[in-house]
Amino acid sequence: MKTGLVIYEDRLSDLFDCVLLRILSNLNTKEAVQTCILSTRWKNLWKSLTVFSLSSKHFKTLKGFTKFVRPYLALRDEETALHALNLYRGEVWSNVENHPLVLLNWLVELALMESLTVYSTTLKVLSLVPDLWKIDFPYLCNLKSLKVNTYWRSSIPDRMIDFFRKNASSVEVDININQHLS
Repeated sequence: MKTGLVIYEDRLSDLFDCVLLRILSNLNTKEAVQTCILSTRWKNLWKSLTVFSLSSKHFKTLKGFTKFVRPYLALRDEETALHALNLYRGEVWSNVENHPLVLLNWLVELALMESLTVYSTTLKVLSLVPDLWKIDFPYLCNLKSLKVNTYWRSSIPDRMIDFFRKNASSVEVDININQHLS
């Protein structure tokens, strides 16, 4: 006699961590962290993500955005290099000119990175810091490779590449102009 009871098997948890991390890296960082509560085996997977991707639209206020970012950066696995930093600005950022130190503090948290991929939108967010290109910022001294993805070279804010070159003297900059970026 059938009881109608359906038993679901968790096949995703059988995947290797590297495969799960690849899947999670396709989500924005907030969603990836939230997804890790689905399984006790995934509990700490978010700490090893190599992509940090957030949009202000997922947060009601800049304070909420900051409240998520600071612990995320503080608790992530220091042995795992961050390869991509993608910040997208929306209405929450309309007031960011009043909070330039918040942006700089996020860069300080990323001090160990050697390779970084950013979108021109991320550089636009960072460019809101007044006279950023003039700042001596030794926290980027380990940076060896900077890749900037953009649709048009003109979308890269003035002096942003200069800021990275000044503070990461051995950085190689690769600007990828692609009209089909997703």
